[in-house]
Amino acid sequence: MGQAGDGREAIAQARLTAPDVIVMDIRMPEMDGIEATARIVGDRQIEGSRILVLTTFETDEYVVEALRAGASGFLGKDAEPADLIRAIRTVAAGDEPALADRNSRADRPCGWPFDSRSPLDPRNGTPHGP
Repeated sequence: MGQAGDGREAIAQARLTAPDVIVMDIRMPEMDGIEATARIVGDRQIEGSRILVLTTFETDEYVVEALRAGASGFLGKDAEPADLIRAIRTVAAGDEPALADRNSRADRPCGWPFDSRSPLDPRNGTPHGP
């Protein structure tokens, strides 16, 4: 287990601890979470680590950027503790991208995967976003 104050420290901590799951913020000094995510995912030493982006900025642009960088999930900081735990477990399992459902939090649990018809689904091979 480790803690980092910026993206560079996050990479260094990941190399030291080789965690199964990294909870990453998007906005950090020195290097943002998107760049740190891409570097961690591309680092052969720690490529097995999965990343859950936890942020106050829940825009489609950030979701797409995080997933393109290699994040396995995306969740807002306003999520309930049970939703955070569920998202971490979903990311750790590695089955599907874990995403907060902004439209219907009561109907579907956090960690609900993309609908395969969604333009945001990273499995469809079509780049979307900015």
